Amino acid sequence: MRQKQIPPFGVRMQPDLKRKVEESAHRNGRSMNSEIVYQLTKLYFPERFKEGEAA
Repeated sequence: MRQKQIPPFGVRMQPDLKRKVEESAHRNGRSMNSEIVYQLTKLYFPERFKEGEAA
């Protein structure tokens, strides 16, 4: 599925978690959305990441 075909998905989160995601996104040069997708992909599809390599 192409990126533009993915329907939006709203997420509610506690302010302290949101702050952590914002900080992580900023450190990694990503948007909050990209950071959330990256972290969830690492969690659920670790085989997509080689040792010491970021996807």
